[in-house]
Amino acid sequence: MNIEFLTSYQELDTYQLENREPYPGRTSQFEIRLDWETTSAELRFSGAGETFDYIAGLYYGNRDIDGHFDVTLTGVNLFGPAEGAGDINAAYANFTFHLAPQWDLTLGARYDKNDIWTKSNFAFLAFNSVVDDDVSYDHLSWSFKLQHYFNEHMTAYLAIDNAYKQGGFNNLVPGLLALAPVFPEIAAAGSEMLAFDEETSTAFEVGLKGSALEGRMSYSVDVFYQEFKDHQTIQPLDITALKTPIGDLNSLFSAQLANADNVNTRGIEFEIIYLLAEHWDVGFRGTYFDARIDEWLFRFCPPGEETSPDQLLCPASDKPLNSLPQWNSNFQLGYTRPLSTTWALSGRVNWSWQSVPNYTTETDAFSDAKSLLGLTFGLHSSDGVNIRLWGKNLANEDLNIDPSIRTDGDPGLPQPFGGRYYPGREYGLTVSYSF
Repeated sequence: MNIEFLTSYQELDTYQLENREPYPGRTSQFEIRLDWETTSAELRFSGAGETFDYIAGLYYGNRDIDGHFDVTLTGVNLFGPAEGAGDINAAYANFTFHLAPQWDLTLGARYDKNDIWTKSNFAFLAFNSVVDDDVSYDHLSWSFKLQHYFNEHMTAYLAIDNAYKQGGFNNLVPGLLALAPVFPEIAAAGSEMLAFDEETSTAFEVGLKGSALEGRMSYSVDVFYQEFKDHQTIQPLDITALKTPIGDLNSLFSAQLANADNVNTRGIEFEIIYLLAEHWDVGFRGTYFDARIDEWLFRFCPPGEETSPDQLLCPASDKPLNSLPQWNSNFQLGYTRPLSTTWALSGRVNWSWQSVPNYTTETDAFSDAKSLLGLTFGLHSSDGVNIRLWGKNLANEDLNIDPSIRTDGDPGLPQPFGGRYYPGREYGLTVSYSF
């Protein structure tokens, strides 16, 4: 038996000053200070034998947070102190039984208990919003995995896992509670999203992996399905009902978590790597991933779904969870050749492709399939010299999928897109030396 004790203590002070809308006539400035203090301890037992292996332990974690928020939207200011604390207590065990030379069975379980507390006092317009609340969560998660070894080169497995993610509090929405006299529906949404619930899921996976052709080819493939209850996700963005006469309140919901009642995901992953010859290798990887909403009652209306400008909620069922492409693939072709006893030549072509997005809400101008092409060519020395010529995104692809259309530009000009910046075509020379 091996016995281990691990402990840690960390203090982290953070400060953020960010203007998210640096445009004429607009302000979306977030000044946030958060000071963290975390402590953890874990006692772990492990061992291995002919008939079974095991690992078990106890875990404790504590986190204290002290902070101050000063958020300025166009014409609106929200500021005030916020603090919180959380305790994590857990016990876990995992056993792998060697049932036979060709069979392994792994069983695991973990019990978590989480206690979280928050306190804030936000000033917003002429109002104050005081929140002092605590919540507790507990869950017993478990796992089952059965592996069959056909031979030393091929393994099949079946895995079933029940997982848990603790809930918590959102740090910006408490300020919205003060809006109840002016915007009761928005204040009610802030109250609903003050805390988000724990997420639980059950996943099923079947897979096969191995090697062939005397080790020159390796492969893996798996199929999975997962059901989520109270899936933690963010609300749709750029909500019309949150663009109020006193300012655009969308930023206060940005990155704040909500719970989608029932969500399922399904997909397939595969990979093949083959050594073509002494100096050549080729690899191909692909994934299909489909995430769908079975039911989400407290869901904000994405742009275009609302029937009136003040409609905030649009419940959904049997819809994609997000707009991400369902298919992604990657192909690589590599070449390596020694030139002398100390120098080697290498090169690699890297091509990635993704399918069209699930949907778009603002514009179809960026909804084509995306293709990224990269190339590297280099010389390497056993003495530590590395010379590499490289190029990325050689097709100059724009990776935005569904950027928003801004409404704060010159009305006499086409309105700009508010997307994410991605580098276009890049190329360069890297020279390094390893001592």
